[in-house]
Amino acid sequence: MTLPSQCHFVLVHGAQHGAWCWFKTQELLEKCGQQVSAIDLVSAGASPVDADDVESFDHYSQPLYDLIESLPNENKIILVGHSMGGTTIARATERYPHKIHVAVYVSGSMYTSGMSGTEINGEVFGELAASAQYNFAKGPDHPPTSCWPAVEVVKRLYYSNCSPEVS
Repeated sequence: MTLPSQCHFVLVHGAQHGAWCWFKTQELLEKCGQQVSAIDLVSAGASPVDADDVESFDHYSQPLYDLIESLPNENKIILVGHSMGGTTIARATERYPHKIHVAVYVSGSMYTSGMSGTEINGEVFGELAASAQYNFAKGPDHPPTSCWPAVEVVKRLYYSNCSPEVS
């Protein structure tokens, strides 16, 4: 694939991660002379918003939308989404098709037509979901507002090939 003369890589993290997880990739792309942004979605990474206060998927994704809107139209965006970040970039490509050059899914979640979040989460994240502690900030009669899987399971499933300093 030939890159446009002015492109901008936008790296979107997955669930329970932040922009920090892209630091090595960002550094390598920048050394090659590419423009790169890695963002924290709402309640992730350095975001000051508590996960239980996220109002909707679009609220969670708003930092990506803000970044895309801030980039000049002549800069074509290469969106890269990891894991649940795939769902976020899919939504962004629907909202900003004129600005996106290509979307890259790195083990990215992609829903098929009619598939619910519950179905994909159970299928893809079964062990993580089973080990998670769920928070019900809006009360026990409402869906969970956030969840945090067990650290041991996260280390084994996400970081088993990483050095101990990374995991």
